[in-house]
Amino acid sequence: MEKGNKSDSGKPPFDLLDKLALEETAYVMAHGEKKYGAFNWRKGLSQRRCLGAALRHIYQHLDGEDLDAESGLLHLAHAVCEIMFSIRMWHSRPDLDDRYRETKS
Repeated sequence: MEKGNKSDSGKPPFDLLDKLALEETAYVMAHGEKKYGAFNWRKGLSQRRCLGAALRHIYQHLDGEDLDAESGLLHLAHAVCEIMFSIRMWHSRPDLDDRYRETKS
């Protein structure tokens, strides 16, 4: 049987992403939409603000707390959202990169 051609070389392999992790992250995004409005984060957030929030959620998870008290959703999914925001800001808003950089003397 003949097969059609498909040129997907070099394209991101979205089929490797985990559905459950993406679903949990989407629930956090839906919570954020209700709280802040859709796409509020796209207006711009600083690197330190995003990464600080991600670390807080990661530390709460490491301390044995699974769910965020306010949203009732996984701390890890909140952390994924914050890291996603940070990646987007790195690409599109270099003016918001407020990470510490050691100056060379």
